[in-house]
Amino acid sequence: MEIEAKILEVDVKAVERRLQALGAKVTFDGAHEAYAFDDERRSIRAAKSLLRLRREIDHGEERVTFTFKQKAGGKNVKRAVEHETIVESFAQARKILEGLGLRVTRVVRKRRREYSLGRTHYCFDTFKGVPTFLEIESASESAVVAAARQLGFSRNDLKPWTGVDVLKHYGVKSSST
Repeated sequence: MEIEAKILEVDVKAVERRLQALGAKVTFDGAHEAYAFDDERRSIRAAKSLLRLRREIDHGEERVTFTFKQKAGGKNVKRAVEHETIVESFAQARKILEGLGLRVTRVVRKRRREYSLGRTHYCFDTFKGVPTFLEIESASESAVVAAARQLGFSRNDLKPWTGVDVLKHYGVKSSST
């Protein structure tokens, strides 16, 4: 289960200082591309699901993951059943998906800096034209809320949004096909 929330327009330097004081360590700092796949009828999206191929590049090292997510609700946090695996080749995985009749329906590119502390992950995401925001992911809703409070935020600051929701909030379009 993926449990996460976003906090908009954070003071990145101040929050990073708090994270470092708590002992959090940087685990990723680089480019992040996510390709959503669906069929012609958009049946995956209609089922409130996501089939994603993601490429992350950190200091020249590439990591590719293949993910299926199914939305599971949430008021202050986003909940999703998530199945994810690392794949060896972005190009080959894409060919497989396209060979099954799926096509890229959305591409989202961002810059991400991720910290980890125990089982909680803190991601600063920056999209072109959008103020940097913080995503907190942890094992439970209460853990996400507690992590936000440690950084000086309240439950009311938490948004159960996807990255695409953030883009829409700021009137920025992701690449759709």
